[in-house]
Amino acid sequence: TEKVLSLPDMADFLNNHFILVDMDMDERAGVLFKREHRLKQCPSFLLFNNQGKLLHKIAGICPGEELLAKISRGLDERANYAMVKQRYEAGERSIDLLPDYLFALDDAGEIVSDIARDFFPSFSSEDLVSKKGWIMFQMCVNDYRDAVFQAFLQNKAYFVDHVGEKQVNAKIRQVLMTAFQACLQDTSGMEN
Repeated sequence: TEKVLSLPDMADFLNNHFILVDMDMDERAGVLFKREHRLKQCPSFLLFNNQGKLLHKIAGICPGEELLAKISRGLDERANYAMVKQRYEAGERSIDLLPDYLFALDDAGEIVSDIARDFFPSFSSEDLVSKKGWIMFQMCVNDYRDAVFQAFLQNKAYFVDHVGEKQVNAKIRQVLMTAFQACLQDTSGMEN
């Protein structure tokens, strides 16, 4: 509240676009509300429309700029939590939907990594180098042993041509550094 919500730009934006309600999650009404909306983190921000329908969830603390980005996703009819969840539950698995779905789940504090990995094999290389495909790849492919990551390495030149050498090398470094850290800490169970 003091470090983010009270910033002049943030306070103006919120007061101009929303009716703000603060709820104590330890009181009876808060406990029931938390259970109804499956809230696991505090603070959590929920965006509702004029009819009281939940549009978007934002779980946990984040800097003001990131919070504004999450609120903006919540206001986007095609990218808010309610809409993308509805499309996903209806069976859609398009390259257009999945990144928005993953962002919405991430905003809500729900697990995202395993969802997209199951659908990567159905996407073409062209899909993966699209703006949304690359975002999804960056969010979800984090294990060097993953078949999708191995295919990415085998087709590195193609990805470099389409998303840039700097982006591709940064992703490789990120995945390998995670593996190296696990080896050094011996948390991965690897012997060598």
